[in-house]
Amino acid sequence: MKKHIFFFILFLCLVTSNLVQAQSSIGVKGGVNIPSVFFDDFLINSRIRSEYFISNHFGITFRHMQNNIVGIQADLLYTVKGWQEALNNEATNSVRTEITYLELPIYSHISIGKGNFKAFIDLGVYVAYALDSKKSFKNTIDIENETFTYSVEENNRGDFGLHVGAGLSYTFPFGTIQAEGNFKTAFANILKPNPVLRDQPAKSYNQVPGISVSFLYPLNKK
Repeated sequence: MKKHIFFFILFLCLVTSNLVQAQSSIGVKGGVNIPSVFFDDFLINSRIRSEYFISNHFGITFRHMQNNIVGIQADLLYTVKGWQEALNNEATNSVRTEITYLELPIYSHISIGKGNFKAFIDLGVYVAYALDSKKSFKNTIDIENETFTYSVEENNRGDFGLHVGAGLSYTFPFGTIQAEGNFKTAFANILKPNPVLRDQPAKSYNQVPGISVSFLYPLNKK
């Protein structure tokens, strides 16, 4: 009987310890993307040269730390992805396709270090849904038929893939500031391939490196 009581008390101590250390926070997040699309396996790839451009993302974020080391974080972001193509050797002509997504990344958050200043690593997945798209041209005339075209009505709205990131955080009395670099790579095509004509690529995956800054306000005090 005494042995059972001992293990019961030990169990209560472990549960109480986890509850004391657990902390939830909510906040805002924003930053820049450097998006591109990986195109592969199509007939006209010899005349397409991809370029990078800068877009943005912003939204809300929620983090729950089970203890001082391991937690989980989720974001709800308005983010712009897409690609830019250079259309001649001098790179004076280009066309940019911007796709606006509502995106939900969910990932584990591993904190490294002691005290207020820490490093961290993120690893997880994301899902996204395309809201809108637009196409813009630079120094171009009558080249509409020479570029890939994405539209939310005709192509794939859904997007999902892998999210990885790393950064630094500092905890103040009023909350925590995080700065991170992250990378998202998709597993889903954004363009629907045409296996007969092969005028569309068989693979068209979003690839988005980015830099984010977030502020998290604690919902409960340790």
